[in-house]
Amino acid sequence: MAAMTTTNKSFDWKYLFHSLICLFFMFGFGKLTPIPPLQPIGMDVLGIFIGLLYAWIAIGFVWPSFLALIALELTELQSMNQIIADGFGNNVTVFVFLMFVLVIYFEKAGLCERIAYWFLSRKIVIGRPWTLVTLFLLAPYVMAMLTYSYPAMLIMWTILYTVCKDIGYKKGDIFPTFMVLGVGLAAQLGLTALPIKSHSLLSIGILDSVTHGQYAVNFFEYASINIFITLVVLGIYILMMRFAFKVDVELLRNITEDKFSAYRDQKMPLQEKIAFCTIILFISIMALPSMLPHDWLVTTILRKFGMAGSLIIVFGLLTMLRIDGKPILDFSHMANNGKLGWEVIIMYVGCMPVSSAMANPDVGITNIIVEYCMPMLSHLTSFQFFIISFIVITLLTQVMHNLVLAAIITPIIVQLAIAAGCDPALLIIFLCFSYGFSTTTPASSASSALIFLNEWSNTKTNYKVLISHFVISMAVISITVIPITYMLFTKAR
Repeated sequence: MAAMTTTNKSFDWKYLFHSLICLFFMFGFGKLTPIPPLQPIGMDVLGIFIGLLYAWIAIGFVWPSFLALIALELTELQSMNQIIADGFGNNVTVFVFLMFVLVIYFEKAGLCERIAYWFLSRKIVIGRPWTLVTLFLLAPYVMAMLTYSYPAMLIMWTILYTVCKDIGYKKGDIFPTFMVLGVGLAAQLGLTALPIKSHSLLSIGILDSVTHGQYAVNFFEYASINIFITLVVLGIYILMMRFAFKVDVELLRNITEDKFSAYRDQKMPLQEKIAFCTIILFISIMALPSMLPHDWLVTTILRKFGMAGSLIIVFGLLTMLRIDGKPILDFSHMANNGKLGWEVIIMYVGCMPVSSAMANPDVGITNIIVEYCMPMLSHLTSFQFFIISFIVITLLTQVMHNLVLAAIITPIIVQLAIAAGCDPALLIIFLCFSYGFSTTTPASSASSALIFLNEWSNTKTNYKVLISHFVISMAVISITVIPITYMLFTKAR
């Protein structure tokens, strides 16, 4: 009897409940009487879409994504071979997989710590507390831009704890609390600066899928816009620390020149040099097609490679070239070390075919949404639609997981943008910032949850600082950055 009681208590009824809801939407919703003007195929696809998103929020990413592929095949909209090609063979899915492996290589090569200590060892920080704060926060920004937010945050937090203890700060003091937030914010902003990370790639991939390649995001435009915006937002945080919250940084003056001087003249070992050159090569291959004349042969060749092709070139070189008889990058070792983000990769596998089905004219879902929204859109200019979309989606990102929100809203917003006469590619560039600027609540992203769980932070202070920073940043971006950028890039197209 006791054993039965233990079994009953250990059974996860909540998991069963969520699973049944997911199964109903994926396999049962389409059997209901169609909601006019949807056809039965539209009901099937809508049910799969709702079930997938519900399961991502309530259960997880892996088995719901696989199940969505099975449900999609049963609609007979596509064959399983086509669905697998859209999921596993999608350019974005391949790019994300290879990007994870490349980031692991950078970590193993020691490049992240090298970047961190390069900033901290500059002579200019000696006796200049706010210069030190600025460079300290630029370090995770650059690290996350080139790798991912997690190593950037964890490495810089570890350095922060050591520095604070050495000069007299302790847990609960205002300076380390603000710096923990600042490091997390800087890493999340750096993650958004280049179009090579999860939420950006998801949005860009959906844009390509929904418009069948008619619209594409320009690497150089994306980088120039989002590097500028993210640095403005990071600068606002530093200014708020200094002038609004008047954070006391006087103890930083106790940091002497010899604190980080050992790292200043330290030579980079060969593996770090190769890793650094790899970053330069990769970014160059991605950026050059946007910067070189369109009629040049090299531009044509590089454009054909695309995002995944750029990484394949890099991996081809790193695995072909050898040092001491071993490849520079041992692909099997890097891919099997337990750090590969398979949940995110499988999410893309499920998301891409479902997003494509949602945009399929034969399904009719996005066409119906556009028709219902047309009366409202007729009263808005393309710029008004642009800025309203940006503000609303950035607000939603603060209470919804950014990847899930990107999967839900991007297919719809692309169709609405086209109907409103707005360039969807330019809008996607700004929405990638919206999805990345997800730090105000723990629900907005995995990085934000880490910030709130950090034992050196304070929940009440977190909300006070991050919400006020969010409001001021959004005001600055909406009033100044967006109008100027929209005018410049719309005229250039």
